[in-house]
Amino acid sequence: MKRTTLFTIFLTLLSTQCHLYAQDDFEDRIKFSGNSPDGLQQAFVNQDKTWYQDAKQAYHGNDLIGADGALSKLDWSLVYTLYQWTNHTTINPGVSYEHEDELYPYVEGKHLIEIACSADETWMQLEPALIGLGATGISHAGLQMNAWLPIANTDEAAQLDGVEFIRPAYRTTRSGLTTSQGDLALSADLGRAISPGFSGKGITIGTLSDSFATATATATTAEQDETNDDLPTGIEVLQDANQAESDEGRAMMQIIHDLAPGSEQQFFTAFNGQANFANGIRALADAGCDIIVDDVFYFSEPFFQNGLVAQAVNDVTEQGVAYFSAAGNSGRQSYESPFQPSTEILGLSGGPLHDFDSSEGTDTFMELTIPEGSSVTFAMQWDQPFASVSGAPGCQSDIDILLTGSGNGQFRVLGSSFASNVGGDPVEIFTFANDGTIDIDGVPGADTTFNLVLEGVAGPLPGILKIIFFDRGSFAINEFDTQSGTLVGHANAEKAIAVAAAAFFQTPAFGANPPQLESFSSPGGNFLLFTDDGVRLEQALDTKQPRITATDGGNTTFFGQQLNDGDTFPNFFGTSAAAPHAAAVAALLLEKAGGPGSLSPSDIDATLRETAIDMNAPGIDEDSGAGLIDALAALNFIISPVDLTSDNDGDGVALLLELAIGTDPDVADFKNPARPAISQNADGKIAFTFGRGSEPLAGTVLIVERSTTLLEDSFEEVYRFEFDDESSTLGSGIVEELLENQFLITDELQAEGRAFYRLSASF
Repeated sequence: MKRTTLFTIFLTLLSTQCHLYAQDDFEDRIKFSGNSPDGLQQAFVNQDKTWYQDAKQAYHGNDLIGADGALSKLDWSLVYTLYQWTNHTTINPGVSYEHEDELYPYVEGKHLIEIACSADETWMQLEPALIGLGATGISHAGLQMNAWLPIANTDEAAQLDGVEFIRPAYRTTRSGLTTSQGDLALSADLGRAISPGFSGKGITIGTLSDSFATATATATTAEQDETNDDLPTGIEVLQDANQAESDEGRAMMQIIHDLAPGSEQQFFTAFNGQANFANGIRALADAGCDIIVDDVFYFSEPFFQNGLVAQAVNDVTEQGVAYFSAAGNSGRQSYESPFQPSTEILGLSGGPLHDFDSSEGTDTFMELTIPEGSSVTFAMQWDQPFASVSGAPGCQSDIDILLTGSGNGQFRVLGSSFASNVGGDPVEIFTFANDGTIDIDGVPGADTTFNLVLEGVAGPLPGILKIIFFDRGSFAINEFDTQSGTLVGHANAEKAIAVAAAAFFQTPAFGANPPQLESFSSPGGNFLLFTDDGVRLEQALDTKQPRITATDGGNTTFFGQQLNDGDTFPNFFGTSAAAPHAAAVAALLLEKAGGPGSLSPSDIDATLRETAIDMNAPGIDEDSGAGLIDALAALNFIISPVDLTSDNDGDGVALLLELAIGTDPDVADFKNPARPAISQNADGKIAFTFGRGSEPLAGTVLIVERSTTLLEDSFEEVYRFEFDDESSTLGSGIVEELLENQFLITDELQAEGRAFYRLSASF
């Protein structure tokens, strides 16, 4: 939507270029707000507050320009909170302080912070210093530290040697006396009914979410859930949240117990910062988890590079742990484009504004609708490496993001992020809440239409920038909407299994065929552009996420929203609910394949995708992955190992022999798919001994196949013996030794690695 006709009203012409300015009472709001709390009324209230002016000076310096004040190492939202909290506690002693931003990580006088350290070992000198400032819950990973720091001591933390910058640890989950309906929708109930029946026995699943048992008012407690068999007994909680949260993790674990009731479970909170999150992933793997699942996202996780959490995901997967992550609930609410500088308008800092119009025209405003009562978090990143992940030089550009009014107020800034990015991280985050008090567009009534503006402040302009809109309520992008993917962060790690969502009542088990994807489920298509060390890749990496879709909307005993589905239990929606469904099915697969380690993470991934029910575009797509999980089909795709030395049918002859020689009445076992002959490689070489019998059978052919997995289509023939002429065909690494009444086959190729062998014969 063009707005050039209004330039003369709100712009000052300098030379041949226009500059964006605030008017009157809005001037301070624009120039100095940074990540300040949103809402026009708040701007008016703070203009004359002494503490607000002091905060601006502490951040901007005496000239009130840029970010070179005494506390410039702090994100502006930390400075704002420090001065507001100090003022509040001074004039209102004993009165609880409430932060305006619901996502701000604050509890009882402390906020959760992320510290970017100057070097790998800096944490060792910072940790005792932070403890001296009253910090708790301190953790570190790579170049980052997390801590719950008393707000009163935030200024002192900024002065510590080794601190590059500090910001709030903004995070969220992926949510949007009972059994989840996903058990039926994914055919997991049928899978457990397969003889001899599978329940995830012997498999341990770890969950990372907000909390397990810290919620203060829920319909059931963790202890009651165990008593009622909605959770298994003996859950090991390695670390729970430091504050009261929603216990969404416990709801996820209820889903796992519904589908894989025989599995053991562990929990680690992911709500104590990215460093702690990454450490929690490794802690669960070290504690023996075969499968890990999470539903948490940090807004400052890199979009174009593996961050600390993504690196931990890749690490544990390399160790053999299958990792499932919720894809996200932002649908296609994302804008992505190269930065296109406008030659008509300059921004607040004198830099070019981004031209959203890719045609010959120019439009530096993107129109949005944010209804009264709704809020949106804007997270913008661009294609440069993170200093907090890979160290110097870090980000080389400074890009600002602003939200303005519309109509008569289109050049008045209502929310913004002005972080100083050069040498740091290419990320800007702020939240805007439309509380109904804004009326500046010239039309009577609360405003609901706003505009987004981007300014290139310093450094080279980005080759690509991406904004994801995380809304709570309703929200619409009215123009220039690229509808880009929103699956980013650690769920987009190459080795993760990101899970999309389909409502249980939109699956074949409930009459919907093909299954229907939830509209909010985050699609992929987001490429990684940098190595973990911050080096630009020669070719962008497509991580092919999400991998699979699972169900959401099933019952829990306490978490979710009420659905008119014939019962009184709340229904748990979001990819937060889909991910544990997928993890539970993986436990069934592992049990059937022979227990922990019998399938690699890539085996599990391949099995789920190979047997999935196609949905959306034919084949694999960036919305649903391979489609909806079919647990029964996946279990049937897995071949169970059989002890070839046992007498399975009680006839006195070992299965190994009666399957091999064709002289026993039970030789028909060769043709019985319920009794495949599989042997797993033990330490050292694998050897098969076959009784040959006194009279070879004419036309009989003995076949040995080898695979490094137990997937049906992965076996390749490595040995063939034809009884007619006693001729042999040997595959790579196979050595044959013929004896008087038997022969010995040794596989030298797989002597040091895992392998499975399938025996069969034709007659």
